[in-house]
Amino acid sequence: MASHRKGATGRNYAAEYAARKARGTARGLSTAQIRGHARPSEARLARTRAESLAAKYQAVAGIRSGQTRTAAAASAGVAPSTLRRFIQDRGITPQALAGGGDHAPVLAVTGYFPVVYVDKPTMSLLSVYWREVWGAFDTGQTPYLEPYEHTVVYSLDGHRLLLETDVEAVRAWRASVPDTRAFWNLFQSDRVVANAA
Repeated sequence: MASHRKGATGRNYAAEYAARKARGTARGLSTAQIRGHARPSEARLARTRAESLAAKYQAVAGIRSGQTRTAAAASAGVAPSTLRRFIQDRGITPQALAGGGDHAPVLAVTGYFPVVYVDKPTMSLLSVYWREVWGAFDTGQTPYLEPYEHTVVYSLDGHRLLLETDVEAVRAWRASVPDTRAFWNLFQSDRVVANAA
């Protein structure tokens, strides 16, 4: 086990810290930023969890648009191994990476999107969300949609969509959509029915 005393064999922590501080100072960083605990008035160096998730979906979107995994990871600022693990964890199939895959309708604050390509966990979330949307539409009560306030879903094409939770907006959307067979077929995939049951 290495000792922290000067002259002890093993790592020289003081020299490592001095080198790290010199590199940070050369980049114009403060001591607090170099240590990883930036003051509130200073810029953060690390990504937040949401920023990291968005970058991973941007990399997936790059793959879907024809980039190699390595190029897509580099352009999004994600390590290739992290991207590979993300694709595996989210159940994103080779078919989805080629431009196809599962899709679902999304009612977002910015509008209604009838076909949004999503991964399996997002598909599961959306199927339960739509059940709650119909409950809110039928009863006019807000508790159905309250758990989805500030909920963001990402498409495999890299789009960030904030789910709609205002009952009046849901009713206005439903009144504006034609009641056609094609509209109802969007909600009749096996996965949506299984998850909403």
